Formats: sequence, C-alpha cells, structure tokens
Amino acid sequence: MRWTAIPLSIFVFLLLFALFKFQSDDRDENVSSPSIETLETAQTQTLSSNEAKYEPVVESVACYTEEQIAYHPSFLHELEYLERTDVYGSYTLSYKGLSAEELESLAAQADSGAMAILGARYLLLAHDLDPADAPAFLYFDALFDKARPDREDMRWLLVPRKVEYTEKKRKHMETAVYWFMEAVLHGRYRGLTIVGSISHRLNGKAIEQGWISAEDHAVLSRREQNELFPTNVYQYAGVMLMPEVNDGVLVGIIRSFGLSGERARELALGVVEQVRNEQLARNITPDFPDFASIASQDEILALLCDTNEVVEKGSAAE
Repeated sequence: MRWTAIPLSIFVFLLLFALFKFQSDDRDENVSSPSIETLETAQTQTLSSNEAKYEPVVESVACYTEEQIAYHPSFLHELEYLERTDVYGSYTLSYKGLSAEELESLAAQADSGAMAILGARYLLLAHDLDPADAPAFLYFDALFDKARPDREDMRWLLVPRKVEYTEKKRKHMETAVYWFMEAVLHGRYRGLTIVGSISHRLNGKAIEQGWISAEDHAVLSRREQNELFPTNVYQYAGVMLMPEVNDGVLVGIIRSFGLSGERARELALGVVEQVRNEQLARNITPDFPDFASIASQDEILALLCDTNEVVEKGSAAE
C-alpha cells in the first residue's frame, strides 16, 4: 500500500520504528552521525501534503482515496492509541514552557506525559542541551529545525552507543531512566525503547551488560547478536506490554517486530515481569481510553478505492 499523504504523527512513528528496528552491530563507537537529509525531505513532503484540502471523511462514501484514509476516524484513533503507549508524539506540545517544578507537580498526579518530559529534560541535561527543549525533542521538532545549532547533538541522542559520562552527567542519565520508567509504569510502555538506549549509553552492549558471556555471544548468528542490543530487548518488552487491540495498519507493523533468539526473548520477558511486578506492588493501573473502534488492516484496506475508481472520481470532478 502506497501512502501519498500522511499526518506528521504517522511519519514520526514510522521514523522511530525504523531507527530502532533495523539497528545493527555495525554501529560502533566510531559510527558517523546518521544522515537526515532524506528524512528532512520526507518531512517537508509530509507537511506540504497535509496542507492540501481533502474532501471530508464521512461514513457514507463508497470508498476512500489514500489521502482520505489517512484521516479516517479509525486510523486517527489508532494513532491516538500508539501515542498513548509511547513517550514520543504530539502530546508533548501541551507541556511546552512548563518548568521542572510544574512538571513534577503533574507527575505527582500520575500524569505520564509529564513524567516522559522530565525524563527527556534530564537526558538533554546530561548532554549539555537545553532541558526546555524536551517537548521538541520528543516530538522530533529539534531534529528538523535547520536554524538550531544543536540539531546535530539532538540526532546523536537517537544513536545507541556507549558513552563515558562524568559522575554528574551519569546521575542525570540515571534520573532520566527513573522518569522514563515512571512513564512506562503508567502506560507509556513503548518508552522502554529509550530506556534501552540509555542503558546502552551507560553500560554498553549485551556482553558489557552481563547478559551473556563473550564465548556464548560469539556462537550466535548475526541476527541474534543484533537482537541483544539493549534497545531491541527493551523495545520488544514494550510491544509485549501494549494493551490488546485490533492490529490496525500501524499496530500491525509494531507487532511484526519479534525476537528469534532465545536469550533476547528471555531478557525481554524479564523486563515485562519487572514492569508488571512494580505496577502490582504500587497498585498502578494505567487508564487507557476505549480503543475498540480501531479497524483491522483488512478492514482499512477494504475501504480503499481501487485505481479505476480513483480515476473515475477525478474525471467526474473535472
């Protein structure tokens, strides 16, 4: 299926998923900064497409064009579900301008979004970046703003690699983990991906983490070795923790991510158990909206017009 126009939220989700799903062991400590020119072009095209005028999406139409289906209520409901289970997304914009004290006050009221912003603030602090940019970082604005002199530094935060931190900066990173984990415990399960990334920066890869011996690691396939990257282990745990809903277009993509290696699966299950035990011990029950109206992939595909129908619509309009 080819999407010619998609909301920015979908673009951000797909970008994040690709960044972490296709991570490989080729990314060592000397890796160059990831190229972002293609992503900038994609974002520009996405924003331009979203400015176009579309026919209202209503239930009475016989079928939907690719442009219309991206704004179908069920599809947007799926985006809402994905954003509610992640630390990235447009929700972060509502926290823009809030101080650390205000965010902590909201976090004390079980506001998972405020918890995620606090995590991002400490992550930025650990890298000498402005903590006030936390909402922009979690919405990816900071990566695409060419006027920002720190844009390159923001990109590096998405690259899992071991870094030697001063005691003060390591403390900031540990505090970032605390707040991101608080957000995870309160339902932003896919925030475990960034927890895994921070773990990689602090403690290194699987062998350095103490997850596996060098000898056992050496006999694994390349794929199994890559799956043991902390980011991949934690990402998979986040997927397993997501509330059950129909596998819509984007949810289906997420659930397609799996781990073939036994050791990686064991580690991910251990993270899942840790989260659930902590929720039980603290009596935390995340409050999720009713996502029953998310359409399945087959239902969404059935709504699309075929090529001939789209051509006929265009001819009729002329």
